Amino acid sequence: MPGKVAEKKAAAPTLAGITVQRRLSQLPRQSIIAGFRDEDQDLGNMPDLLDEGLRAVRPDDQLKLTDAELNEEHTRILTARNPNAAENIVRFSYKERTFKPIPQVDQLAVHFQLDGNLIHRDSEEGKRQLIRDAGEHAAEEAEAPVAVVQEIAKEGDDDDEDKVKKPATTGDDFLKQSRGMFLIYSLKNPSFPENIFFADTGVMCLDFHPNHPNLLCSGFYDGSVAVYNIAEENKRPKYQSTARNGKHTDPVWQVRWQKDDLDGNLNFYSISSDGRIVCWTLVKSDLMYSDVVQLKLEKPATESDEGVSLTTLGCGTCFDFNKQQDYLFIVGTEEGKIHKCSKSYNNQYLDTFYAHNMAVYAVRWNTFHSKIFISCSADWTVKVWDINFKDPLFVYDLGSAVGDAAWAPYSSKERKKFYSEIIDPFCNDDGLSEQSPTVFAACTADGKVFVFDLNVNKYEPLAEQIIVQKKRTKLTHIAFNQHFPIILAGDDRGNITSVKLSPNLRKKPKAKKGQEVADGSEFEIAKLDKILALIRDPDDAKTKPTQGQQSTTAAANTS
Repeated sequence: MPGKVAEKKAAAPTLAGITVQRRLSQLPRQSIIAGFRDEDQDLGNMPDLLDEGLRAVRPDDQLKLTDAELNEEHTRILTARNPNAAENIVRFSYKERTFKPIPQVDQLAVHFQLDGNLIHRDSEEGKRQLIRDAGEHAAEEAEAPVAVVQEIAKEGDDDDEDKVKKPATTGDDFLKQSRGMFLIYSLKNPSFPENIFFADTGVMCLDFHPNHPNLLCSGFYDGSVAVYNIAEENKRPKYQSTARNGKHTDPVWQVRWQKDDLDGNLNFYSISSDGRIVCWTLVKSDLMYSDVVQLKLEKPATESDEGVSLTTLGCGTCFDFNKQQDYLFIVGTEEGKIHKCSKSYNNQYLDTFYAHNMAVYAVRWNTFHSKIFISCSADWTVKVWDINFKDPLFVYDLGSAVGDAAWAPYSSKERKKFYSEIIDPFCNDDGLSEQSPTVFAACTADGKVFVFDLNVNKYEPLAEQIIVQKKRTKLTHIAFNQHFPIILAGDDRGNITSVKLSPNLRKKPKAKKGQEVADGSEFEIAKLDKILALIRDPDDAKTKPTQGQQSTTAAANTS
């Protein structure tokens, strides 16, 4: 080693007897790392870093500081900024009514966080858990002897027990109902209801007051009825019937508001399976009731030992009041009959129609014609009736139980008037709904909606559409919008489907050359009478004018 070092010193370049100092960076790479390539190489090939020729050289631009300057401490502030933090955030100040920038933004970025579950034994929570664990352990030790005694006593009882055990008897309440609710939706936001009301039992039917839209009456599964004010924040009913004030004993299937009585009190009617149709009157803070009609069966079902007949009531399912004569109404029953009743006579029916073979689910008076009504039943049929005829005018078999049926509630003239005066006074009324009193819709248990127009086709529906999303879903109710060509259908799964009628179903019939198309309620009645006259008496329909034609002719003569 000393010999090799001496050789390296001799080989060092000199200039006029002066030794040239070389930096490590100026040395060849091979000469620096030669000793580190292989463990078997000679360690003598490594350069001597203590050699004077390899001493570090100070750069020319390096500062020369004194000891006082070197010992001086400088304070440095390290800041960490979140690169994902938003900048120039502006928020609205409700106090100053203007937008203001946020001066400081949170720069904290959490990459990982782990919450431990260890509790220090000297803390309050630790002491409480130690006391609880000690108590449970002591209780287990105390219960051990008791369990042994119980096991011994049980073995003795098993010896005295009969070999054949008697069957155990259990019970269940199948009529117990869960809580109910009803929701109020708007077509502007169909994804979430505007109001939610909870009830103690299932809700069976609802009806809004036509003049006071904030009042809503409802019927429940336990036979009670209630009136809600949806404008108030209180979700409890404002009026409610109880067993003390004459509530029904069976589920209420339908409720319907009526005109105010002579004293100006609000009132509504309800029908139930107990065979009663009750009028409920809102008097101050009380809900007064009076039985309008009791649905008595024609033949008593049972007789007593003394030969005295026992009165048996039928089961009411639906009813509807005449649009022109509000004292007249029709009632559908589970026996398949339809009774024509009046508010003035509560002891007997005005007439009875043997309409269907199974329960009647809905009856509806025509919106314009005071003698025409429609009915649907579980026997798969929809029937159109004239109040003066015992037999139906039209019978449609829809292939499944019909849950509900409804007439179109407006004519083309009323629809245009509403749209032009309320919705858009400057609009063109071309293409608006041209529905007439000859149009009705029905829904069935197989998820279909049927739309009929007697003026276009008296034998088949104009449209037939499946609107349910899942199989085995039954449609239970259907309703027309009062002004727009929209139909709502509800099913037994709690879903409501909104359907808009196609423009092809709303076309207005073209008038013949040289003939003006009449409009108004008289024309609508005459159009329906002309169709029904062919069914009532085809021979007289060709010679005798209908009621609407007579009124139109009389008006023309007076003018």
